[in-house]
Amino acid sequence: MAPMEANPAKPATRQQTSKATSPHHRARLIGAGLLILAGLAPSLVPLHSAWAQARGPQSEEITAEGQGMGDEEVQRIPVTFYRADLATAPGARDLVARIDRAALTVCGDSTAIGSELRRAIERSDCRRDALMRAVRDVNDINVNDAASQYDLEE
Repeated sequence: MAPMEANPAKPATRQQTSKATSPHHRARLIGAGLLILAGLAPSLVPLHSAWAQARGPQSEEITAEGQGMGDEEVQRIPVTFYRADLATAPGARDLVARIDRAALTVCGDSTAIGSELRRAIERSDCRRDALMRAVRDVNDINVNDAASQYDLEE
């Protein structure tokens, strides 16, 4: 092999930086990565109606009210919903289920009570009245239809 000739224009001690590790190349890779992420961002965002409503109309709130057995004061639990969610049957059923859970709670339902007492609360006028009053306050045909699926004796 022939010995390397020294070039006076380039010092012999200079280290060659590879293209892959140069700051300019890293900046271009990061920029390209950010561009790719920005393009994918819309597909990564959850398409949930509540998220869509965050920038649109405000949420509404109704209250489930009831006086459980032996309670002296009326209990109240707020239930939040978006009017746009009620346009579909599943959205209306979800709201009625949440209202029903709140109605059961204000009427005294708890995991700490026995099963007989829980069944009594499920059949109580308190639960029925609290659920139907909240459904009436929502004033939506889909919610009325969803509530009619509950076996609530009058």
